Amino acid sequence: WALYGFPVGPAARDSKVEEMLERVPSASSRACRGSRCFFGPNVSVSEPQVGVCRESVERVYDSIVLGEPWRTPGADELDAMTPLDWLRAAGCNITRADVIAQGLNQVNASFPDELPPAFYLSMSSASSSGQEIFWLSSALWWLHSVKSNAGPLAMTLDLQRYRIVGGPQQMSSRLVAKIRAAGGTVR
Repeated sequence: WALYGFPVGPAARDSKVEEMLERVPSASSRACRGSRCFFGPNVSVSEPQVGVCRESVERVYDSIVLGEPWRTPGADELDAMTPLDWLRAAGCNITRADVIAQGLNQVNASFPDELPPAFYLSMSSASSSGQEIFWLSSALWWLHSVKSNAGPLAMTLDLQRYRIVGGPQQMSSRLVAKIRAAGGTVR
């Protein structure tokens, strides 16, 4: 992934980068609800990619009905647009090329609070098949997926903080070991 080779990962810890990551509020914190930090933690109205569309995006994101996205106001219109089309219609200046460049790790991730909005947006594709979701899928589906995962900030930085070091497969391996240690059989 893009954030400096998992600074809180299994290979090694980079305390300098880890300290910078910790300065960015968790998406679950009071300082940063999902919609307010949709494009990153410190986005101002003068940001060229999203300054003019931020409030509109926040409003729609907040209106997404979790578990029943079709009940979201304007669901049919959102479902008929791709995420990039919807962002463009909202006034955002993020292009397909921006998303691809960010997803290809063409960023300096040493300062996560200074990353461009397209970076956080591109990282939200990690929960699906890839970046083509931005130009091939439904904006309604994408927004619901992103909100279900607590927003792009959580999908980017919180994954760095809370991911399972050593990989999720260790949960199964350790569970099998405990069952066997207790005399159980696992096939």
